[in-house]
Amino acid sequence: MLSTFLSQLQSYFSKYFVIGSFCPILAFTFMNGATAYVLSASWRAWIDRNIFNSTAGRGAFAVTSITVAMVLLAYVLSSLGTFLRQLLEGRWWRRLAKPFVEIQNKRRAQLATHLEKARRDIIDLQSAPKWTRMLQESRAKGKEQHKDVGFVPATTDLLEVTLKRWEELASKREDVPVDQLEESVNTLSQRLQEHDVDKVMNNGSDLDKQQTRLIILINYASERSKARYARLLNDLHSSFGSEEVAATKMGNIANTIQGYALRRYRCNLEAILRNLHSQSH
Repeated sequence: MLSTFLSQLQSYFSKYFVIGSFCPILAFTFMNGATAYVLSASWRAWIDRNIFNSTAGRGAFAVTSITVAMVLLAYVLSSLGTFLRQLLEGRWWRRLAKPFVEIQNKRRAQLATHLEKARRDIIDLQSAPKWTRMLQESRAKGKEQHKDVGFVPATTDLLEVTLKRWEELASKREDVPVDQLEESVNTLSQRLQEHDVDKVMNNGSDLDKQQTRLIILINYASERSKARYARLLNDLHSSFGSEEVAATKMGNIANTIQGYALRRYRCNLEAILRNLHSQSH
């Protein structure tokens, strides 16, 4: 009976209406009716009296009435679909939308700021190969010019403290401050130039290990900055389109789809969807 009704319904209404509006209403009504039948004694008594334990004519009238009500409700939902979508996308009265647009603008500006910082980090870390070569040259010079001169650090070795702090950040997969890396490279390079790296003092710091640890941190920072830049760029493109900022997150995501269609295929996706929606009625 239900399959016959759905077939007849599809002959009067488009498949977009049946799938997009009537089927959700049908599923919603059935699930809530079944839940109410289990939990509500009064609803269970009404169903038993008018459908399960009633005459054929009375049961058919009740089922038909409920079905007609679902069709009418689905038609109303279908008619309001465009309006509800525009409401969710933040297409509101300008004065009402203004404070929400400002919030979304701040969110976009924050993403752009983080993206710019990641871009600057990548540019700064282009000097990483030069830093590595500088440490190697300083190491060779120190071994040649200051043979058997071991390094004895101060009571508190600031470079050692810095390396440990950065290693702790790296172990948590957090960002290492790129703008401070060059300063540490210069500090260690000076030490390597003035001491023999092979001469390890009993109470001193192992320059060889510090060099290895610093190079590992530089490589980590380089990989981390590239991954962060890619993630932030993807977040920016998937969260905000090329059009004006909308008042809601959903509206901005919808703008990204429209922007991609224009950029990639040179077509107005919104106009196409609007035509499809009008054909469904």
